[in-house]
Amino acid sequence: MSSSSFTASATGAAPSPTSAAPKLSEQLVKSSALVWRVSLFIYAIIAVFVVLRIPHLVGLFGTSSEWYNGHVFRWVRPRKSKSAKARVKAARAMQRNDSARTVVGDDPEFAKDTPVTDYHRPTVRRRPTGPAVRKKFLFPAHVSAVLPFLRPLLSLARSRVPLPGYSVGQLSLLLFYFVVLLAATLYQSSPFIDATRPAWVAVSQVPLVLALAQKNNVLGSLLGYGYERLNYIHRFVGKLVILGSNLHAIFYLYRWTANGTFAQYIMAPKNAWGMALLIAMDVLYLFSTPFWRKHAYNVFIWSHTLSVLVIIPAIYMHQPSLWIYAVISAAIYGFDRTLRLVKTRITTAVLTPESNDNVIRIQVPSVNAGWRAGQHVRLRVLRIGGPMGLFGWVEVHPFTIASASVSTGGRGGGRGDEGMVLIVKKAGDWTGRLARLAASNRYQERDGELEPEEKAARRRDVESLESHSVPVRVWLEGPYGGCGRTVFSSFSGALLVCGGSGISFGLSILQDLVAKDAVGESRLKYIELIWVVPEQQSLDGSVIHELVDLVDESIYNRSRQGHGRLEVKVSVSFTRAPTTSGTEKFKGVLVSLARAQSGSSSIDLDLEDVDVSTRSVGVHPNVVVSPGRPRLAKALDTVMAKAAVLGPGDPEQVEVNGMKGVVVGVCGPAELGADVVKTVGSVSASRKALVGGIEVHEETFGM
Repeated sequence: MSSSSFTASATGAAPSPTSAAPKLSEQLVKSSALVWRVSLFIYAIIAVFVVLRIPHLVGLFGTSSEWYNGHVFRWVRPRKSKSAKARVKAARAMQRNDSARTVVGDDPEFAKDTPVTDYHRPTVRRRPTGPAVRKKFLFPAHVSAVLPFLRPLLSLARSRVPLPGYSVGQLSLLLFYFVVLLAATLYQSSPFIDATRPAWVAVSQVPLVLALAQKNNVLGSLLGYGYERLNYIHRFVGKLVILGSNLHAIFYLYRWTANGTFAQYIMAPKNAWGMALLIAMDVLYLFSTPFWRKHAYNVFIWSHTLSVLVIIPAIYMHQPSLWIYAVISAAIYGFDRTLRLVKTRITTAVLTPESNDNVIRIQVPSVNAGWRAGQHVRLRVLRIGGPMGLFGWVEVHPFTIASASVSTGGRGGGRGDEGMVLIVKKAGDWTGRLARLAASNRYQERDGELEPEEKAARRRDVESLESHSVPVRVWLEGPYGGCGRTVFSSFSGALLVCGGSGISFGLSILQDLVAKDAVGESRLKYIELIWVVPEQQSLDGSVIHELVDLVDESIYNRSRQGHGRLEVKVSVSFTRAPTTSGTEKFKGVLVSLARAQSGSSSIDLDLEDVDVSTRSVGVHPNVVVSPGRPRLAKALDTVMAKAAVLGPGDPEQVEVNGMKGVVVGVCGPAELGADVVKTVGSVSASRKALVGGIEVHEETFGM
């Protein structure tokens, strides 16, 4: 509750100058000087990691646009280029001879072919192939995560420990930090004699706790990680701060109560502020537990905000000699809040319910640039009343951006007209209300009562969802997070593994890489995207359409002489037993794909005798939907082999375009991330060396 000035009075009476025990000033070093040195030591360790990460920063600055994106949302005019739709149309015409087929089954000998639509091969004018017209490749610089001889240590650091959600590297870092603080607490001191030391150690770490918690994370920017990647450190440091503060408080509360002087001492202003500081810290910890984060996120957020506003001034008011930590904490908090305002845009978004009632597509036409693939935005819907309720506007939720920025890929992708796209899955109370708002125009009746048959027909009509879109004002804050200094386009091969709504991450990465491949800014030769969903009913038709379009666009890029070198494959897996409703929904997706490919809404398919629930379905030559768990090891082996076998691109840069490693990106539940890391760890060191190493970028839910 106090500094060393309270040590003498803690017994409830003035101590004798000739105490039996040596004076604290003689047996203990000054706490303030010690904790300051310990803090400097911790920040020196962080500085070492920052220096070690400088080469990756240089690699990021070596790209054409990665370094200046990922900071502020904006709108730019897309460059004039052939539209993505024209590319997709041409790709579909060139990838087949006479017709496209949906192939059902794993074995071609026993597969049942279902014709989808006919294609007429157009006349394609061949381009000159001389050196003067060959596309100039501008590959980004590739910087490995570690030096080759340290790769075994990297694999060990990534491996999981029995403690859920932590790797060996993460646990080792936390253990080292704990030992440092424990040594600072016990050095020439005893918590049974000097209860001020735990408090000084705790307060000295408050700036670090706040720095790790802010969305605009200075430490994260220096290290090249988003705030969410450092959140496990924030939680651990915060628990140690709470522990030290409570040890300090319990010591004095017990002494005062035992001596009957509690009322006397608690009335002192600095002790009253100490009690306020203790209550704020304990309230902050109580409402940050997993229960509140999962079931009452707003309570968690607001308790954090209000508690911090009490903690910072209370530190100074309780012990003025700790002013430096209060000032640093206030500066960190104020800097973050200022940048949040700079990163905020209030604009109009369009909500569209997808054919899957559990999915909402949010399109923001006025924002089409400023983020990097894989980053997320914090969204607030400014609507009072209706499905969102009276207080829905106060809630803010993070969503991964499912489209590529024009400034990174608009030149090649030509997708700037649709702006920012978010794919939101109904997974809770707030997203459920958002889904009802998005669907509020779909079933609205204009001419009074309709017959039941007409109502049912309207509800089955999902062919013109655009007419049911709902415009709404939104508060966008970001972008945040993302892949940091991992530049996917600098690798030779990539494997993207997405679980459920994590497909937003995969879509943005894939769209960005296909666009960069079109303009010669990607070294990648082969990408395989794996999307894992629990059941067929979770398969969203619009997402599958988008994946097919991206595959077609990559085919078109490769068909042009001197342009494009990227091969894309997509595998979709559903892990639970199929249901009748899920099977029928998936058949509807196949019909919509056929209509989109043919350009006719009247085409239909006879899928009565087609088994799409227990056998693999090739909805496209490079897009397959299969039951069961994905074969991660086989997919990784394919990526490694393809990256090594496929041509290096520009013949004049064979040496430059040698094997630059394989990157594995995973976004989904923690269990999926653990499976991917285990699969990567099972690859022998010699095979990793042959491809230039394997790096993992992991984003998991619920961390």
